[in-house]
Amino acid sequence: MFEGFDRLEELLQLADYDNCAVYNWRPRNLATDALRDPAKLPTLAAHLKELERTQHVADQLVNLGPEHDAFDFEDPWTRLDYTQRLLLYFLYAFMPGYMLVFNGQIFGKQHAYKKQIEKTLPAPRVADADSTERETGKRLFGLRKEYPQLVRGDYRFLENDEQDVICLARFDEREIVIGVINTNSNTKELVLSLSNIISWWIESSDIKHVHYTQDVLLLKNPAEGWISETKDNTPAERLLREGLYVGIAPKSCQVIRLCLRV
Repeated sequence: MFEGFDRLEELLQLADYDNCAVYNWRPRNLATDALRDPAKLPTLAAHLKELERTQHVADQLVNLGPEHDAFDFEDPWTRLDYTQRLLLYFLYAFMPGYMLVFNGQIFGKQHAYKKQIEKTLPAPRVADADSTERETGKRLFGLRKEYPQLVRGDYRFLENDEQDVICLARFDEREIVIGVINTNSNTKELVLSLSNIISWWIESSDIKHVHYTQDVLLLKNPAEGWISETKDNTPAERLLREGLYVGIAPKSCQVIRLCLRV
């Protein structure tokens, strides 16, 4: 693993792109800024869009989580609330590359006494954590196992008319998995164009004979945990022509999975 992000291509080439990766701090910093200040969302969006062009390199990145000295250095990440942190990790799940949940040693919540261990707050035990928060986190960090496309699928940043809503797609020839994040305090409605993805895999002569099943996994309120919903089947021709309607609650995220059926 390399730490020099500014020299990432050079370092990856030295290792012949084999069994190597480069720490990537940009998603954490850009997403943190965007979650705290909506005016900075376009900068995050530009970075996510750029990953389409560089996915061959992005697959070798390690998207950093919080670091052990974040509190000591007053890292902006430490000022994110619980919901914002969930949205940050949800974003990581859909990005190319590896997802590093935590980097460093655990000295307790504030890491206040580096050299005085006896005065350091003990790290919380998993068994003592709030049961709803534990299950919410378990499902969140298990998304890549639940949806294999998040690891192996192609990547697209989906443009939409709502600046406060981030939409990413990971897909293969059978399934399209879309992650939607609403950073705003109001409910949002949007229509996502999937024409480039659908037409890439389905011949125009076959479009009338196939449809997509749709299931949704929502995190509307962290206190209530994840909610699963199943939607009506949708003809591929209609999705190609009209796009996908999405309604999303304030400060929330959701997974939309579309499965191709003949």
